Amino acid sequence: MRINRTLIIFFAIASLLFGCSRSNSTSKINFAYKYDPEPSIIRPDFKLFHLSDQLSNFYFGINAKEVLYTKVYGDSTYEANLKIRYKLYLQSDAQTLIDSATYQMRDTTVEGMFSKSLLGGFTVKAKNENNYFIEIRIRDENRDLNTVEFFNFKKSQDITNGHFLLLDSNNYPLLNDQIAEKKPFKIVKSPWLSKTAFQLNFYENPFGMAPPPFSENGINYSLPEPIRTEQLFLLDTTFVAAKQKGFYSISDVQSPNNFYTFLSVDEDYPIISDVKQLLQPTRFISTQKEYDKLLSNPNPKEGVDEFWLNITKDFNRAKQILGTYYGRVESSNRFFTDVQEGWRTDRGLIYLIYGAPSTIYKGYNYEKWIYGEETNMLAISFNFTRIETPVSTNIYILERNPTYKTNWYKAVDNWRQGRVY
Repeated sequence: MRINRTLIIFFAIASLLFGCSRSNSTSKINFAYKYDPEPSIIRPDFKLFHLSDQLSNFYFGINAKEVLYTKVYGDSTYEANLKIRYKLYLQSDAQTLIDSATYQMRDTTVEGMFSKSLLGGFTVKAKNENNYFIEIRIRDENRDLNTVEFFNFKKSQDITNGHFLLLDSNNYPLLNDQIAEKKPFKIVKSPWLSKTAFQLNFYENPFGMAPPPFSENGINYSLPEPIRTEQLFLLDTTFVAAKQKGFYSISDVQSPNNFYTFLSVDEDYPIISDVKQLLQPTRFISTQKEYDKLLSNPNPKEGVDEFWLNITKDFNRAKQILGTYYGRVESSNRFFTDVQEGWRTDRGLIYLIYGAPSTIYKGYNYEKWIYGEETNMLAISFNFTRIETPVSTNIYILERNPTYKTNWYKAVDNWRQGRVY
């Protein structure tokens, strides 16, 4: 992946440092565009990295394919113009602005060379022992389009995701805390951390998948005992590699309940590139007997084909519905991945079965999804609340309710009759 050359100096400076409650007012802006898989909108990645008890770096990455490049008059080059502005608030006081800045980004390229990442960042004034959220607005000035995002973090000397940064083999940051299985990467610890000895813990899939929305309990985000633990000495930035796909945590030997966490995923993630990845997402619309049979089939492709043909009774319909279903799996992975694959989460569960909502109201710690006209009594809505756990500060859980049961089975039955819901 090519990187905007004008930003290399920014990361060179950063590398020197490496070496050394829900809001009361509900937003009436419809954020449904954020989870629409079709439009080419900006979907940035963010990463926070603590420098000291007073300062933290806030990085952002933007896919150049999501930005409009316009041809420069009388030249063969194309230019993108972005304005990025952040505002920093305490989570306990969403009205008082603590810090803000604006970043103007321009990038030039030639036709056909848009497969790159535009990287930049701010140094924010975040003091120790506080919970913060950042409102970040990205404006694509060439097409008069704005994107609004929220990023939450905890500033503490206890180990969190802000104390470590992953770098790829070219020494560029991996902003989404995801690394490809068996690919080399570096782990850089914050200069704020004096310790050098840590534990690297591996869990294959510690949180399972979301139960139906009418269930009494949701996903348990408490970590079980790790499958494997090994010592990790971060005396320099030596390349390492994840031995297998799954969930990893880095913890202090003396304080094992505070974590930095990251995922090891397939190289093509969030794209489904292996037939085995088609198996588990069928659990949301299959019976236990069907699911067990699918998993036990020694030929995964044969098992998947048989499952979809059995519920659609028609090859062409099976092909169509399969494309839609797994398209939603990929979109869920792209939109909702945090400490687990996106389709396994509460938002991924609803997205997979119901599709993209027609209306989304969003704040820094909640989302409300509405399917149908908001004023129609037949409309259905789902509320998600962001929670903070030792493994993540960005987990959204569904407010479950037994009244969802009838509608849920109606939606699942539609899928099982070969119809997209």
